[in-house]
Amino acid sequence: MPSAGLSVDDAIMAQFAQVKMKNGSLDWITMTMKGENKIIMGDHFPKTEEDVAAFTTDRKEGTREENFLTRVWPGFVQRMRDYAATKPKATPVYACINTFFEHNGRKQDRLLFITFVPETANIRAKMIMSATKDSVGAKLEGVHKKFNFTEISDFDWAAILSSISH
Repeated sequence: MPSAGLSVDDAIMAQFAQVKMKNGSLDWITMTMKGENKIIMGDHFPKTEEDVAAFTTDRKEGTREENFLTRVWPGFVQRMRDYAATKPKATPVYACINTFFEHNGRKQDRLLFITFVPETANIRAKMIMSATKDSVGAKLEGVHKKFNFTEISDFDWAAILSSISH
């Protein structure tokens, strides 16, 4: 089982800073475990040239809020769906995503930390998640809300928005 000496790869901290900053270059990152106590980079978005161009346009034109649900969220949920399908019993995924939305006529953003271990995962993966999620989350300063998901249906934007828009 992972120990209290959990380390987070420096590359994650650099990419997390890009997610965290409103003018950063990433919408989200994922992380996974390597060995017993090291968190390493998993994936990030935008990745392709087309995604980077859309991201840049959204940032430049101030349309991140309007396009979040069509450009960012579906790809993020699909990445989690792919993970659950290809590694249903593997180690957990930790994700940070900067969400953009409009609430009461005001543009807002919230930095979320999501832990995801599919319900189909083996007991070891679930224990790793339980033992490490607080340590990983504590290293990622500025997170507005933390979520623990076990099924793809948990990635319900309406429920998440209700929880973060106040």
